[in-house]
Amino acid sequence: MADTDAPPPVTDDVPSKEDPVSGDVSAEPEGHAEPAPAPVTDDAAPPAEDDAPPPEIKAFVGGLAWEVRDEDLQDEFTKFGAISARVATHRDTGRSRGFGFVTFDTEAQRQEAIDALHDKEVWGRRISVAPATPRGSGGGGGRYGGGGGGRGGGGGRYGGGGGGRYGGG
Repeated sequence: MADTDAPPPVTDDVPSKEDPVSGDVSAEPEGHAEPAPAPVTDDAAPPAEDDAPPPEIKAFVGGLAWEVRDEDLQDEFTKFGAISARVATHRDTGRSRGFGFVTFDTEAQRQEAIDALHDKEVWGRRISVAPATPRGSGGGGGRYGGGGGGRGGGGGRYGGGGGGRYGGG
């Protein structure tokens, strides 16, 4: 019994090329090659490294009392050379989220603050002070899933990305 669904054999010497999307086969004339990619020109110089702003030297401060405000955080870290301080607040209620960030001029100032205040009692709470990680390299997700990184593997309130309150995955 002959197989009627099989394509007919190709009998000419013209090479063929199959379109990976549609599966169509098209014949190309002998000696006709794909056009060469456009040469790379040096018209647009690569951006100089000086164009990018220097990375900020920040410390994460966790375990803050709810009543601590930006000014309080700034006052506590000024002796270590802090140039700015900000307590994270809930966008809808304006209430403190219990952590903040402090910006320093130098790595040495940040390290001095970490050494002096990490795991110490301030404002009636034992605070955590550590180098802050850039926003793009961790965290993410949000409530009900997505993302990865952050504390415990990340994700969000209900998992997503491996971690979080209910396991994730």
